[in-house]
Amino acid sequence: LQHALKHLERAYKNFFEKRADFPSFKRKGCGDTFRYPDPKQIRLDEASSRIFLPKLGSLRYRNSRDVLGELRNVTVSQSGGKWFVSIQ
Repeated sequence: LQHALKHLERAYKNFFEKRADFPSFKRKGCGDTFRYPDPKQIRLDEASSRIFLPKLGSLRYRNSRDVLGELRNVTVSQSGGKWFVSIQ
């Protein structure tokens, strides 16, 4: 919810500074995405290809690349009826 409010604030700021049109509400189910900004709540187990996300629990994932460094945030998005996890 924190990032949704940040995106909404940016949209209105761009509108009032005449850089964009008035923000329009999007249809539910189109471009669904949400973010976990706190890396302390996320546990990544690359050996068993599992990631733990709050309120969703432990999920399997397909590891396309090795995760280097520390976790910053995780974005969960829906595209084409499938859910994807982007680790930053």
